Amino acid sequence: REDVLVEDDEVLDELVDEVLELDLVSLLREWVLGNEDDEEAEVFRVAKGETELLAFTHDHIFSLAMLLFVVFHLVQLTPLSQRQKIALILLGFGGLLGTLGLPWVLRAAGVDGGGLWAPLLIVSGTSLLLSLAIGSIVVLLEMWIWPGRRRRRGRPEAAAADPMFPPKDGPAAKS
Repeated sequence: REDVLVEDDEVLDELVDEVLELDLVSLLREWVLGNEDDEEAEVFRVAKGETELLAFTHDHIFSLAMLLFVVFHLVQLTPLSQRQKIALILLGFGGLLGTLGLPWVLRAAGVDGGGLWAPLLIVSGTSLLLSLAIGSIVVLLEMWIWPGRRRRRGRPEAAAADPMFPPKDGPAAKS
């Protein structure tokens, strides 16, 4: 049994080392710009042409925008503050814009000018993922967890939000 545990630890250590050596910025740059000039590359990647980037953008723009629209519409029905909802929506659609637009910018900047754009592409993809995850979790919590907690604590059920006519904050709304 100890041999198996030692062997499993060695495999895990190798896997962790591989993940730590992974350079996402270089991989993104290679995905868009290719690595045709690198003779020592393990995987040969051809630079993305305009048609390939257009196909990628075309495939993702409608589906991701619709996914964001549906999730954020459901988020609008939760009792989060209006600021939190707006921040989540801006994070999501900003991430979508970056995820779909930055490969084009990276391609236009070329090999020498792509220093800033690849890390920004990682940030935009991460913000898109985070906004979808947070929005989905908030909706699931509002459906399954928060109503039961409110009932157990004797608090009234939150009023359903009207996404078409959100309440106006400030002194003018109270008069």
